[in-house]
Amino acid sequence: MAVYELYAGVVGRKRLEQIEKLVTLITVFGLGVTQAAIAGRIYTSLKAKRRLIENQDIIIAGICIANNPSLFTKNISHFSIVPQLNLYPIA
Repeated sequence: MAVYELYAGVVGRKRLEQIEKLVTLITVFGLGVTQAAIAGRIYTSLKAKRRLIENQDIIIAGICIANNPSLFTKNISHFSIVPQLNLYPIA
């Protein structure tokens, strides 16, 4: 889960409290050397194919591939071009 994306642009106290509660209940994977290296390889591969997606999505993909959790997303068009993701679309 991209914690940054949960917090970005949120100003309402109630919504902030909901996000803070959620992040205490889930596993949050960080961006370390391994994850960043995988993300860098994803970037290089997609750039060579002229199919770049947003950097934050590339980082999310790198973290998921390194840690092997399933990625539940509405953004199928971006993530479906990244091989090795356990991708699950959500409505």
